Amino acid sequence: MKQKTWLVWVACLFMTGTGWLQLQRVSQKSVSEVPKSFLSLEISNGAFALGQEELWADFLLVQGMVYYGQEYRKHRNDPNYSPQGLVDLFEAITNLDPWYYEAYRLAGNLLRDPEDRIRMYEKASLQFPKDWRFIESIGFLYFNELQDPLTAAKYYEQASQIPERPPYVASLASRFYQKAGYYESAIRTLRDFALQTENEQVREILLSRARRLEILLTLQISLERFKRRFGRLPQELSELVQAQLLPSLPSLPGGGHYRIDHETGRVIEVQDN
Repeated sequence: MKQKTWLVWVACLFMTGTGWLQLQRVSQKSVSEVPKSFLSLEISNGAFALGQEELWADFLLVQGMVYYGQEYRKHRNDPNYSPQGLVDLFEAITNLDPWYYEAYRLAGNLLRDPEDRIRMYEKASLQFPKDWRFIESIGFLYFNELQDPLTAAKYYEQASQIPERPPYVASLASRFYQKAGYYESAIRTLRDFALQTENEQVREILLSRARRLEILLTLQISLERFKRRFGRLPQELSELVQAQLLPSLPSLPGGGHYRIDHETGRVIEVQDN
């Protein structure tokens, strides 16, 4: 038993010494000479952490930011420049310290590829499930970068269920569902959030928006029925009344009118000037 304990201590001392030599080796170099493979692989090896994962993560972040800062300056006139190894750097940092909040936010700001940013935010959301910002950021990337309003709406709806999220999160979820053509989901999201909020003014705004969407949904359903019956879209919404698909045309709350967008095949709201 004593021999086994002695061997463990020898192994620990060896690993500590090796890790310290690695640190010294990098510290003595110019940061611009630090190879990316070292940043992403050698220090991130858990064998050298020895219970100091947060310290190593800080070290990696500082060294990496200085190194990549110099790289960005070299290529500052190239708008398409994307440094190699930056994804691996943030993966290594957050593997060492999965609760490094600032590293996740920094990765989201510095990485160029939206799918890389989404992966980092998803990783962050697993560690910080009560922080709506990471989920909302994923939704924003799906809508703004990947042109996928339906997936964006799902993430915004997920974020709207997290406490302390602002009202605009549910509102955007609804709008993205509407843009994707999922009116029922858009209405549900607004009504669900209206039930949760304690702010009477916010509740009334959300319910008012839900009622407007219900009108759009009714018009859209009638439009689809007209198309199935006649094999075409009506030129004007008044044709829906003539075809007895609607008793009358509704008025737009707050002023304005509804019309058909023949490019998308959907009913839209038009505000009167």
